[in-house]
Amino acid sequence: MTPAYEAAKPLPGDQIENTVRAQTCLTVRQLRRDPIVDAVRSNVIGAYCHLDTGSVDFTVAP
Repeated sequence: MTPAYEAAKPLPGDQIENTVRAQTCLTVRQLRRDPIVDAVRSNVIGAYCHLDTGSVDFTVAP
């Protein structure tokens, strides 16, 4: 979580939410580089669920 925390530190808004979103992007990038995931030609995307509303934001990490 340290890389996500450091990436989110300068962002405005809630530090915890920003860190979770940054971690999601880092995880998506890592999974996309995995040879097993690449072998099955999966499309990996991230998602953030708002627990208070139940809505979901999908993240397409570069």
